[in-house]
Parts: sequence; C-alpha cells; structure tokens
Amino acid sequence: METAHCSAAVARCTHSPSPLLWRDAPDVLGEQIGQPGQFGRAHRATHKATGEARAVKVVSKTKFTQVADVKLHFKNLREEIAVMRRLHHENVISMSEVYESVGELFIVMELAEGGELFDRIRAQATGSYSEKDAQSVLRQICQGLDYLHKNQLAHCDLKPDNFLFKVRGSGAAHGGSTAPPAGLSPTHASCSMLLVPPSLSTRCVRIPPPTLV
Repeated sequence: METAHCSAAVARCTHSPSPLLWRDAPDVLGEQIGQPGQFGRAHRATHKATGEARAVKVVSKTKFTQVADVKLHFKNLREEIAVMRRLHHENVISMSEVYESVGELFIVMELAEGGELFDRIRAQATGSYSEKDAQSVLRQICQGLDYLHKNQLAHCDLKPDNFLFKVRGSGAAHGGSTAPPAGLSPTHASCSMLLVPPSLSTRCVRIPPPTLV
C-alpha cells in the first residue's frame, strides 16, 4: 500500500498521466559516480542507440515515506523537476528525461566527466588556483548564476562540490607546479564549467521580480 502511494505521488511529479517506465528507457545504467546523497545516487549511463554517455540520478521513492511530511517532500521534488526541465544554459547541467520504476525515480542528465572543482583545487601543489585560472572558473560560475537569477531562481547550495567540469583537462599545472592527477588539470581553455542544479533535498528559492518605484 505504501509503495503504491509512493509510485502514484512521484508519477504526479512528472506531470504525466502515464509516467515513463525505466524498463523502457533507452539508457543502460553503468557505474556509480561520486558518493550517494541523502535520497539518491548518480550513475554513468549509455544511450543504447547512439552510445552517448549520460548521467542518471537515481532517487529512492521509499525513503520519502520515512519523513514526517511526505506531501511537502513530494511537492519539493515536483518543483525541482519542473525547474530542471526549463533550464537551458551552457554553464548549467541540463536534464533530458525522467523515468520511474516501482521503487525509484531516474533523472537523466547531461554527463560532466571533468570532475569537481573541489578536487581540482585540492590537486594544486599550493592548494589554490592561480589568479588566471581562478578568473576563468569564476567567470563561468557567474554566467551560470546570472542565468538562474534572470529566471528568478536562487541555487541555495553553492559549494565547490556542485561545480563540475564538462571534460577532463589535458595540460600541466600553471606556474611550474607539479602536474596534478590525471583529469584534474587546472588548464581550463577547453573545459566548460557546469553548475549542478539544486539537489533534490535542497529546495531552490524563487526570487521575486524587482519592484519598480
């Protein structure tokens, strides 16, 4: 009974009377990416027809039945999916589709293979970026945030872990420092910075438009 209630509630989150089932999805789930969160985990996936690499966030429905206010959490989840559907910017990770099974929700997203900003900072011999590298990163972060703010959205969970690089770097560290581990080069010329949308457990705040005086 509880599982049926969960399935029906999450189906409403997709705004579709006939939610797409994961068993019919065109993707094959691969290895887990990063550490699991409070309500879900991320996996690498491959599109069966095109071979395109994508990311899938797997969210457990049953965990939502363990919280005090189930309706509030499903409302937040529904809002999160609606927000992600309409975000289209080169510095914000995009969402492709949403599927579900009896116990889980599958959110198919753009894959960022270059690692987290946090890891790239740690990889520096000095523990920090040069001014030139920091300038490139900060510019892309501001571009992504500016897009969200122009759409009356505030992220509310900004931290180095939530900034990803689209591709792996290939150059050595600047300033004559030792080269960092593979894939963690601070050379950003060919690396697009992507802002991870607010997590499903952190509500995105809508900013009211300015009042004209």
